[in-house]
Amino acid sequence: MIKKPQKSKPGVFSFLDPLAYEIWMCIVFAYIGVSVVLFLVSRFSPYEWHTEEPEDGKEGPSDQPPNEFGIFNSLWFSLGAFMQQGCDISPRDRKMCIILFMFRSLSGRIVGGVWWFFTLIIISSYTANLAAFLTVERMVSPIESAEDLAKQTEIAYGTLDSGSTKEFFRRSKIAVYEKMWTYMKSAEPSVFTRTTAEGVARVRKSKGKFAFLLESTMNEYIEQRKPCDTMKVGGNLDSKGYGVATPKGSPLRWVE
Repeated sequence: MIKKPQKSKPGVFSFLDPLAYEIWMCIVFAYIGVSVVLFLVSRFSPYEWHTEEPEDGKEGPSDQPPNEFGIFNSLWFSLGAFMQQGCDISPRDRKMCIILFMFRSLSGRIVGGVWWFFTLIIISSYTANLAAFLTVERMVSPIESAEDLAKQTEIAYGTLDSGSTKEFFRRSKIAVYEKMWTYMKSAEPSVFTRTTAEGVARVRKSKGKFAFLLESTMNEYIEQRKPCDTMKVGGNLDSKGYGVATPKGSPLRWVE
């Protein structure tokens, strides 16, 4: 049992949370890499957009639009595809109509198609998680398991001074629990409490600096009671059954 941490509200850059930092870096490098490849394809492919020389005796610009796939237009094309938006360019002759900013060569279309498929997967994954990250206030807990408690020294932890929980740690042969028992029996001031209520009160007053180890049934019960400022973290460390004594012939024996 630990004190329930404060809820963290989304920050200015919380829109980056749906994807890990490493993924964002891979996207940036992929964007730059694809743009460079598109630029090289447009430069060296003989089937890409190019300007045809006018025939002998004819003046004026050619009807064939020039190749505008420079490095900046390649970057713009990749960005437009990533944002799932179209993009176009104007030929140098203003009298000519705006043409679709699209590749003519097979190699250019293959690279563009791969980039479109990549952006489709990334955008779909991002939008699927964005709403949850922005609308749900997440609670960041410093402790998630008994192993986390054993690895640190900032948060104290203890048990009831007498009971099955203390006995479990005292008798355990598991390395993690042995380490926790060594800490608890030598801690100053003592981390053992005389009653469960004392342990719960200590958790509430510690401002997140004390964890109380107790039976899961009692832990879950207290968590649901007002002021609802405690929470259970991690799984159960041990499993034990309960026996309830009743008078002989009591109808309680048949309660299911």
